[in-house]
Amino acid sequence: MTTICAVSIGDQKVMACDNRVVLGDQVFSDSTDSQKILRLKDSLIGFSGNPNIKSIFQFDDDIQALNFSNKSSIFLSLKAIHEILKEKYYLKDDNEDLGPFEGSGFNALILNNDGIFSVHTEREIVKHKKFWAIGSGFEFCLGALSVQIENQNSIKNTADICRMAIESSAKFDTSTGNGCMYENLL
Repeated sequence: MTTICAVSIGDQKVMACDNRVVLGDQVFSDSTDSQKILRLKDSLIGFSGNPNIKSIFQFDDDIQALNFSNKSSIFLSLKAIHEILKEKYYLKDDNEDLGPFEGSGFNALILNNDGIFSVHTEREIVKHKKFWAIGSGFEFCLGALSVQIENQNSIKNTADICRMAIESSAKFDTSTGNGCMYENLL
């Protein structure tokens, strides 16, 4: 899987992810397509789950036209994306045991000027204040982010905070690793 985090402190807004690509038990450690963060209009979106989802977001014109600027627009966009995934990409409903709604098959983290939003497969959207993480190493990442942000006197750069959190996750989560990349929301 992966670990993706976002930090928003003042005008510094950064999203970071590890570079490891894992499909089942196979690790593609030398993959050149490990970028898990996509910029759509004024938002950064990080994807956890099947790597095909990022490609669909990146290349589907209908998805490219959607709005992710606030919680209500994200919800409406997720509804549209679910229909696009079913109609154009034959989304399978393999998650009957997960809950009452048909899942979309991915989790995401969205960072924009309105905040940080975690998006779950059943289109639940949660807004976070200063930081959040998703993916297989998210617990380790949240712990590291919490410590780094509470001790912000020592580190002023949100990119460094994200990098340290991803590196901490990689020490404990076997599906996270192979370095870190980050993007600034400008």
